[in-house]
Amino acid sequence: MTINNKSIFYSGLCYFVIMLAFIALRLMYGAGLFGSVTETSSDYICTILVQVVLLVGLPLLFMHYCAKQPYNVIFRRHKLNPINGKMVGWSILLGICVFVVILYVSTFWSGMLNAFGYSSSGISDSSTSDSPILDLILGIIFVGVLPGFCEEFSHRGMVLGNLKPDGAVRAILLSSLLFALMHLNIVQFGYAFVAGLILGTVTLMTKSIVPGMIVHCVSNSLNVYLEVASTNNWWGGNFYTVLNTFLNNGNYMLVFLVSLLVLCLVVGVIFYIMFVLFKHSKVNEYFAFKKNLQKRLSNDDYSQHIDLNNDEEVFRLYQETQVARIESQMLKSNLTLGQIQQTLDRTTLMSIMLDEDVSKKHKIDHLDYVFYYCSIFLGSVVTFMTFLWGVI
Repeated sequence: MTINNKSIFYSGLCYFVIMLAFIALRLMYGAGLFGSVTETSSDYICTILVQVVLLVGLPLLFMHYCAKQPYNVIFRRHKLNPINGKMVGWSILLGICVFVVILYVSTFWSGMLNAFGYSSSGISDSSTSDSPILDLILGIIFVGVLPGFCEEFSHRGMVLGNLKPDGAVRAILLSSLLFALMHLNIVQFGYAFVAGLILGTVTLMTKSIVPGMIVHCVSNSLNVYLEVASTNNWWGGNFYTVLNTFLNNGNYMLVFLVSLLVLCLVVGVIFYIMFVLFKHSKVNEYFAFKKNLQKRLSNDDYSQHIDLNNDEEVFRLYQETQVARIESQMLKSNLTLGQIQQTLDRTTLMSIMLDEDVSKKHKIDHLDYVFYYCSIFLGSVVTFMTFLWGVI
């Protein structure tokens, strides 16, 4: 077998190993092999093994030693780029909106599963102690922060980062599908896939996985808080009760209209926040260019020819640099001048926002993707089995 793209091949092999380990841990956990410790402790142990070791440690070591990528290349490809305070605030707001969308999708998805005769086992994922504050803190750490960082590092970092050169849309779809299948649960598959689409798009628009980490953490942490608040009669603890009462009040037309109105409003806000994050990321990119330019000019004799205080002149240089980068990509491509012009004519605003390489023919070699396909097959089988188990 000839490997044309080692980054895709080895990232796919790494993800296949992760998927196998996920299934093995799920079987071991279900068989009670962690029974020597308390139930709560086993949950924490399993979470640390899955999140830190498999989703962060393994990709780092695998891509470094197998794909022969230096660590700085890995972090650059994984888009661990810093963001400013404004982007943090907008990412938090986006996390709240994503939580609302997840509520809609999970309700719809559960309804579809129930229509096919599926019923949940009713096993609770949460545990309580004598200290509700401790429950909240531990829940945010192990359900919010750890998955928010580790799952984004592997899916929007390793998977999306290595697949993106073969096409942004393909990379978003594939990383979202793997993210949904990674949960190995038919109930979580629906909303995890939709959340993956949003997180993948935000990552490419901002050229950083940090906003996605924040969104993921906020969305999960909100659910943790509402669960703990419900148990301890805190503010907002009756949220799910009020929501279920509204959804089952018998006036289906009113429920449909109000739900549709709220959903459209939230989706509109999500698109607006994405655009704002994109704009801030471009501003950050410009200032990073200006800072790098200042550093380079201080080491040669051309500093007197460029006025760094003249934003018009610096921005013109920034634009010229971007054009030169695109021209360089085109010169390296195997496209004819006519094909290049035709591709540029079809380029959309979304292609620009996703930093799509418009000079490349996005034809893929399926042999490079063989382990990604294996992961999809294996995850689909296990997820479908959970559906059958719920039906039987």
